Amino acid sequence: MRHARQMVVAALGFTLAVSVARAAGAQQTSGFWEIGTDAALTIGLDDPKFVALAIPAGLIRAGYFTTPTVSIEPLFQWFSVGTENTEGFSVYTLGVGVLFHRSVSRMAQQVYLRPFLLITDGSGGGGAALTFGGGVGLKRPLFGGRAATRAEANLSYNESSEQLNLTGQLGLSLYTR
Repeated sequence: MRHARQMVVAALGFTLAVSVARAAGAQQTSGFWEIGTDAALTIGLDDPKFVALAIPAGLIRAGYFTTPTVSIEPLFQWFSVGTENTEGFSVYTLGVGVLFHRSVSRMAQQVYLRPFLLITDGSGGGGAALTFGGGVGLKRPLFGGRAATRAEANLSYNESSEQLNLTGQLGLSLYTR
């Protein structure tokens, strides 16, 4: 039952993100992609406390600009481990975020806000985990606006583990036009 509830919440969150982005894009569509990956440092704020560092995070993100200031960013991550004489396991994460940029110009340094929703599941028991959160970030243009560095701080909550996390990310993005 919990898995079904998580899937319903995830579907509603995705629908809301797409609706917000479409409403914002009703006047003008930009139609290009921002593709990138990030390194991440995560600090677990609840018990048990933890610190995790991933360089790069193994996460691929691809944001589609529906307007010059709004992009929908689906993301995917896969992690699999196999060891001799033990049972291996795999974990995947699917998610979506919506970036709200402060400026229409990729040539200028700019701040953005990013609410997001993630679903993590895999083999090895347990069920799907729903994570939701939001972040604030800064993009700095590179190569005449064809690329950008991206720094973000976000706060997220994992429903399954009831864990509150603070994450800092540094990334590199390439634009398709």
